[in-house]
Amino acid sequence: MTTTPVRVEIRVVAIWGMGKAGGSLAYSCEGHGVDVIACRPRAGRPSIEHLHPSITWCDDVHSWVRAARQRRADLLVLALPDDDLLSAVATLANADVSGLVLAHLSGSASTTTLQRAAGIPVGRFHPLAVLDGCTPIPEQTMMACTALEPSLRLTLHALAHALGLQLFDLDDDNRIAYHLAASIVANLSIALLDWGCALLQEAGVDEDRARVALSDLLKGTAEKTSRMPLPAAMT
Repeated sequence: MTTTPVRVEIRVVAIWGMGKAGGSLAYSCEGHGVDVIACRPRAGRPSIEHLHPSITWCDDVHSWVRAARQRRADLLVLALPDDDLLSAVATLANADVSGLVLAHLSGSASTTTLQRAAGIPVGRFHPLAVLDGCTPIPEQTMMACTALEPSLRLTLHALAHALGLQLFDLDDDNRIAYHLAASIVANLSIALLDWGCALLQEAGVDEDRARVALSDLLKGTAEKTSRMPLPAAMT
């Protein structure tokens, strides 16, 4: 079910994890006047502070939570790999996050399980898009929203509206079907391209040229499917 975003002002978002999803979310926030508080990357990872001059950077999770509380952040966001979410929530549970609300950017993690572990409202805010961490989430991207608490749901809808994104309310029990749909389209298309490239190389086409040509072909097909029924998009 697609719903109309609620007009609530979002001023500050605190993001833990500045990889592809977290970095793109940060760019979106910065571009739409939403202040960002972020944890610095772990030791050994390249510094990205020069890419985000307006962000308030914190050295560790505890100082990140303190800064979020001091700035009255509207939302804490976990932008971490799925396998790290439960341990991150356990860390937050020991960092005095009472009174705050939390969202994760995972399409497949159980929001119900994470909320039980966190002891505070937890929701899903997952972009149905391929992100690189170096550019904003494309405007009008569909965001899967799961929130068990009505107030958090309003916050997630307000953030999507502020960033020019579309909302889709996803029941936590339906997350596997949602994630599988996204994985099939995003990843199996790569496997098909790889197969096609191998066949073109057998026909004498250079590898790079084959990849670019077939990528353009796939873009054309995807563009057609966005404006017509799937059977009509067949060549």
